[in-house]
Amino acid sequence: MKRALAPRESGVGGRRTPATARPQGTAVGRKVGRGGAAVRLQPTAISGAGLGPWLSAALLCAAPPPLHAGRAEWRRARGGPIHPVDPRIFTRRVPRELPISVHVRVGWTGEMDVRAEMQVWVEDEAGALVRWGGGTEPATHGIKFTPNPASFAAAWGKTWLASEWARTVTLPAVALAHDGDYAVVAQLVASAASGSPLGVIRLPVCVRVPADGADRPGRDGAPPGSLAGVTEELGDRLGAEGRRLLRLAATEAQRLCAPGGVNLNHLVIALRRRLGAASGLPGVKQLREASEQADGVAFPSAEPRRTFVTPGLVRLLRTVADRTPGAVDAAVLVETLAAGGNLAELELVEEARRLARRPPF
Repeated sequence: MKRALAPRESGVGGRRTPATARPQGTAVGRKVGRGGAAVRLQPTAISGAGLGPWLSAALLCAAPPPLHAGRAEWRRARGGPIHPVDPRIFTRRVPRELPISVHVRVGWTGEMDVRAEMQVWVEDEAGALVRWGGGTEPATHGIKFTPNPASFAAAWGKTWLASEWARTVTLPAVALAHDGDYAVVAQLVASAASGSPLGVIRLPVCVRVPADGADRPGRDGAPPGSLAGVTEELGDRLGAEGRRLLRLAATEAQRLCAPGGVNLNHLVIALRRRLGAASGLPGVKQLREASEQADGVAFPSAEPRRTFVTPGLVRLLRTVADRTPGAVDAAVLVETLAAGGNLAELELVEEARRLARRPPF
């Protein structure tokens, strides 16, 4: 099913590709270009009583493994959890194929039956449609809103209240042919037949390939800042348990595909795993949730990549190793963090304690 958009010159090899339709309605806030933030629109009134549907939100999120290679998967998602994902994709090679998921929400108020259609597609910085497992045409899903029955009106005094439609769609095997800027576009149209746009949100995605020679071992073996390099530098001062803790922290970073490397948050989770409740830290589940909430999730890497340790954590490990007569272990790290006030004031720990007090859903 094709989106009802006027063609324009794409500037790529003389091809004519559909351009994003100008949404009808009033833009809220600053309008930006193709590579910028999402364009938010006010609801667009349609004929009849009350307001019709409008696109209220779109969000890149972590994609589950697709069940079907050749078609989009739409899942009901009025609740959570929804895991926002970092729009930056770091890879050593292109072209590359990977699934991309988008969470979309449509609001509605009105006293009439309304049919609409949600469309999601990917395009490159020139506006050309990007191929995915189902071709290049947008993934579509019909939406139908109906007023509440007469019994509802008798109980609440009106036949309609604000409602919301929410889905998460996964496009399998999105083909990213080169490094550069892309956009995942979510568009709401009045119906498949009319194609009249009611709202559009553009979500930027950027693909970056490292410069030639980057992220490679130097003359002396492991590059500085890498997990292997930090372990090699600290040597016996880190000790067997210290090395095990650092590996546990790296495992926590890899679980979220953390693009920034192994940081203090991941080390705190490793300390909780090693010492248990005796550490005085919140539970591992709450710490992981707080870490994901703070740092987000990244697109998974298609190839093995070297794990790096953040400069702040490297400085902390050096300081602890210099001040400790023997080898660094879990108890020494907890004592050092607690003595400096870093542990009690760490945002991760505070947020994890809030999550632990959260009522169960």
